[in-house]
Amino acid sequence: RLYQCALDKLADGVWHTPGLLTVTDTSGRVYRMRYRREHAFELGRMYVSSSIVSYVISNEFIDLVQNAKRALQDLRYANDSMRAEAKRYLPTWEADYALPDATLVVLRKDADHLCLRDVLNHFKHRGIEVRQVAWIISRLHNVVCYLQWAGLSHAGISVDTYFADFGLHTGQLIGGWWYATRIGARMHALPQYALNVVPHSVVTDKRAHPRTDLDLVRA
Repeated sequence: RLYQCALDKLADGVWHTPGLLTVTDTSGRVYRMRYRREHAFELGRMYVSSSIVSYVISNEFIDLVQNAKRALQDLRYANDSMRAEAKRYLPTWEADYALPDATLVVLRKDADHLCLRDVLNHFKHRGIEVRQVAWIISRLHNVVCYLQWAGLSHAGISVDTYFADFGLHTGQLIGGWWYATRIGARMHALPQYALNVVPHSVVTDKRAHPRTDLDLVRA
């Protein structure tokens, strides 16, 4: 019966291979990507592969997708040395594809970086060792320091958006760029998890503030 069910799904074009993301863009081109972990997030679903993270985001949030792309492309650096150092902690916008009712965004990451959500799930109730937490926070503060220098508030830091390499003690802020806003400008949006963390004045003023990222790191 299972065999017949598989044949029926193949015939109907609805067969789903575990660990394989298959999407078709508006031109009819099919894209297939292998992934290791899948998570829902506030704008859609994310798929974590070895060297990329793919986000399927509802077209309801297309303005936030465009904001993320703009934010990453417009990052500034004082010199080539700063560029080389900062890019170690940031994602590369690999591609984006228009789907019938969503947008597929592909961001590139280093292969040994693990999503903190997956690390926490692996250790379950034991959590991450204090000494590991210390260097993770230190690296996050480095990223926040650079963003403040660049005049940007990320506003999306969480265990779902930060990826860490536990061998080299480094990390990359891959996700959450949908909310990035120039400091002092009106915020595009805030994720639900940030509303209970950031200062009340930031929520009421709706203006991007550097303290938002520091509070999200602490949380």
